[in-house]
Amino acid sequence: MTNDSIVPAATILMLRDGAPGLEVFMVVRHHQIDFASGALVFPGGKIDATDIDAAPYCDGIESATPYQVAMQIGAIREAFEECGVLLARAKGQEALISGDRLKTLVDYRESIH
Repeated sequence: MTNDSIVPAATILMLRDGAPGLEVFMVVRHHQIDFASGALVFPGGKIDATDIDAAPYCDGIESATPYQVAMQIGAIREAFEECGVLLARAKGQEALISGDRLKTLVDYRESIH
């Protein structure tokens, strides 16, 4: 494999403490795709050239390189595209957005998917 064939991609590992113990969020790949169809995977995919464009809206990334920021944004975007999970918060807020707020953003998911 040469560097020319390496495609920047990111995945996101989402874990939480559940009643039975540690819970891991995974998705099943569509059965009609060529690579790993039907496999159980973490959400993720290729980094888009526009992923870095969201950097001005991010908090706590001051020490990250533009490449690292694009990877983080890409992983979050892919989770939203693939399974509707959006890890985001309103400006100046600590808590992630609510399910009600996420419902208002569903059209954006369709436009980027």
